[in-house]
Amino acid sequence: MNSYTADATAQVKEANMFNEDPAEGTTYALVNLTVTREGADEASPMFDVGVDYVTAAGNVVTRGDAFVVAPDALSDNELFTGASATGNIALQVPADDAGVLRVKAGMFDDGVFVATS
Repeated sequence: MNSYTADATAQVKEANMFNEDPAEGTTYALVNLTVTREGADEASPMFDVGVDYVTAAGNVVTRGDAFVVAPDALSDNELFTGASATGNIALQVPADDAGVLRVKAGMFDDGVFVATS
């Protein structure tokens, strides 16, 4: 993970004219990450890497909770062994929440938790 921007609503709104305002009491956050494929088979970073937000109350927010186009979005192109991709994932998170990110490398990975500040 390269960076986390808690209130990136303006950047997300500017990224695509169809991106709607976040729901009341929430903001769009951006997670910038670099993904490197280490496995033998090809994989898509956008689909094979999970990034969720876990609120301070323990609720999980996923990318699917808000369908928006992130600026400089993480690619969905396939990567082969040794290839890397860098980009953003947008999440709609509660405003002023002290949650953490959960990053999962694949569907069956338990994930690691990363502080947002």
